[in-house]
Amino acid sequence: MGASFGIALSLVNFAGSELFTGNNMVFVISRLAKRVGVGPIITLFVMCFIGNFIGSAFLGWLVVEGGSLTEASQALLLKVAAGKMALGAKEAFLRGILCNWLVCLAVWLSLRMESETAKLIMIFWCLFAFIASGFEHSIANQSLLSMAMFLPHGAEISLSGFFHNQVFVTLGNLVGGGAFVGLVYWLATPSMQTEAGHSLQAEFVTAKE
Repeated sequence: MGASFGIALSLVNFAGSELFTGNNMVFVISRLAKRVGVGPIITLFVMCFIGNFIGSAFLGWLVVEGGSLTEASQALLLKVAAGKMALGAKEAFLRGILCNWLVCLAVWLSLRMESETAKLIMIFWCLFAFIASGFEHSIANQSLLSMAMFLPHGAEISLSGFFHNQVFVTLGNLVGGGAFVGLVYWLATPSMQTEAGHSLQAEFVTAKE
């Protein structure tokens, strides 16, 4: 799974799509650059999250209804989903921070790379690290947990468990991407704070306008 997960972020970046977790960093930098107000950022966050959820749930339904999951795959998926739903609030929050720290580093690094090959390599390694480490990604969980909900399941798979996971993982993702990458690199890059700015600043603050 870790070796294939980079496909998702690669498609998002190269297709010009919107990913809530990546935008955690982008919107924080946009706000620090005073190019976007708090209201529009909150609106964009909510719209992006809802849009990602609809797409994730629909994809989960397609996979389940398409019958591509073997019995062994279904059993593994339900086991993983149950584990995610049973995570404590602290664990889900901290794993969410660690996950989006890596995801947003992948986005940041891909913007610094000049060639498409280099972008793909950096995305692959960052996402491989978070999947292999068992960290929590709110949007990826939407697909996995939705599939678990669509499959025949026991009491360990529930709507309350779904929302419990989403709340604390999403909060962790916000901190990991917004503070640990967006804020830190803003403070560590003086050229992004000057009036003239840096080419990276222009990419970040105008990407979502």
